[in-house]
Amino acid sequence: MASYFIKKNKPSKTILIKSIDFDVSYKINPKMKDNAKIKITEINIINKGIIDDIITKKILSNYERIFKMVYLYTNNDDSTDNDARMCLDEINYLRSVIDTKYRTYLSLEKYKYLMDELYSLNAAVNKKIIINQMNRNIPYPEMEYEEEKNRSL
Repeated sequence: MASYFIKKNKPSKTILIKSIDFDVSYKINPKMKDNAKIKITEINIINKGIIDDIITKKILSNYERIFKMVYLYTNNDDSTDNDARMCLDEINYLRSVIDTKYRTYLSLEKYKYLMDELYSLNAAVNKKIIINQMNRNIPYPEMEYEEEKNRSL
């Protein structure tokens, strides 16, 4: 299937149509209205900056949803282990999607930033899990300490 680059030159009122081979492009399937005169089934974006911005926007919308879920879990005293598992599953799913699907399109700085943010969310959930386990296993905060006997050499 041939791919084309279409550019309209307004002053001369001409249209430039070029056949192009895309090396690295990001494909988008736009939503079309039923009464559209031209049917566009696929758009290939070749500008790396635009690709980076589009993918970052997609990822950040999912990240915000996960961040809210983790925030509610960590600030709720009645949170359960199922809530923790759900948070960890969502974090790991987004991490795997970024690794498998979007890593080739993202810049190295954004990739590292997103992975660090997901790691910090994972650490917050794990910290809350440990706190919940400690609260269940130790009924009272006071602990008894035994005095150690001094030994002389």
